[in-house]
Amino acid sequence: MKLLYAEDEGAAPAQKAALSLSGLAEQALESFLQPMEAQGITLERDIQPGVSLTADPAQLEQLLSLLLDNAVKYTGPGGRIRLSVKQEGKRARLCLENTCPQLPTVPPEKLFDRFYRGDAARTQKEGGYGIGLAVARSLAQANQGSLHAQYLPPQAIRFVAQFPN
Repeated sequence: MKLLYAEDEGAAPAQKAALSLSGLAEQALESFLQPMEAQGITLERDIQPGVSLTADPAQLEQLLSLLLDNAVKYTGPGGRIRLSVKQEGKRARLCLENTCPQLPTVPPEKLFDRFYRGDAARTQKEGGYGIGLAVARSLAQANQGSLHAQYLPPQAIRFVAQFPN
């Protein structure tokens, strides 16, 4: 919430340092392996070694955690999550895809609206406030990056974060 407030005030501070996006992605995955296993979710990873950039390590860890948490919540039992990290020219690209029982009916950009929760989210036992993806996008932007979503019919969604390096 502090980051969203700071963004509204025009200052989302980032404590930048050189870091390995590849390493951060591997670490973030480790903390989600147990919940994925418990739900029978298949994990596919394609993490190119040595993808690095200058960014706030804590903010990128949080961004990865938010995206992975969202994927685990909405993938459903027996689904699939795929995380890739690649160097594309002068940009580092993080891509997270997950299957979902039903795609949202709103345009993908609506998913980043603060407090937006889709129909599937409102009926889940595990609640949320609808700010995770808004915070994730703010974290990307605070580090000169971007975060976008794309539907992959019939039952998958892709989140792509890109950062200069």
